Amino acid sequence: MILYEWSSAHLFPPQSVWFHPSLGRRSPPTHGDGTSTYNVFPQQEYRHNVSRRVHKNIYKHINSATAIYTIPVGHNPMGVTMSVERRRHLLEIASAYDLLVIEDNAYGYLKYEEVETPTLKSMDKEGSVLMMGTLSKVIGTGFRVGWVIADKPFIEKMSQAKQPINMCTPSISQFIAYEYLKRGYFEKYHREAIKVYREKRNLMLSTLEQKLDGARFTKPIAGMFIMLWLPEGCNGEEFAKQFLEKHHVAVVPGRSFYTDESGVNTIRLNFSRPSKEEITEGVEKLAKLYKEISTR
Repeated sequence: MILYEWSSAHLFPPQSVWFHPSLGRRSPPTHGDGTSTYNVFPQQEYRHNVSRRVHKNIYKHINSATAIYTIPVGHNPMGVTMSVERRRHLLEIASAYDLLVIEDNAYGYLKYEEVETPTLKSMDKEGSVLMMGTLSKVIGTGFRVGWVIADKPFIEKMSQAKQPINMCTPSISQFIAYEYLKRGYFEKYHREAIKVYREKRNLMLSTLEQKLDGARFTKPIAGMFIMLWLPEGCNGEEFAKQFLEKHHVAVVPGRSFYTDESGVNTIRLNFSRPSKEEITEGVEKLAKLYKEISTR
């Protein structure tokens, strides 16, 4: 049984990219203290609670940073989504420090609530945002066809950089994507996927609430993931190992998503891949092990 989904890592030269807010490798919106306010769309606390830390981290890395990388919708691994106010502030920071913004919109088509989530690119007045998209989350995990929306100079440079690596994305994959979109399959199956994923998300959340009363976890409005905090002092990597050995259920330790030790007691759950029956069974087994370690 699997409660995770394989995701491609996005790798950048560490000396050139600053990950907002400088606390996670693939997890820009992850707070260092583990708070999960992003999933409830707060509008005001960003400037007050995060601004000081963000600017402090910028000063620390300003000599090497050239870009901010962020997943504003359905964040991986947190499952949380950035509010409109935070998006505005992020662009203000980028403008003030002359930084590019790399917007990873991989989960932008997987929204389960009617909440305003304008892309950073649509709010960009200076041409500093490069927005990336992919079909891998809406057609199939292994279907690696994506796109970039950016000003022409960036596209030209990216094309030049890509050509020596693999010349171009395989033609057959591009033709499949073209026909899939042209024939209207995306609209048809996207509606069905949203319906099914919403039901799975609701089931996992309700089962977590029933079986782990008082436990802390994010409640995503988009994406595929839920982040769960284990009891203080518990190691997520050790928990995941025991969970697989004892109950044959796989989860992803959260520690690898952080650059500090704040994510040691976290694990990432995925609700899009397992069946409803597997979600119920998996969470029940998770709750059993969670309670075991809580009493040690």
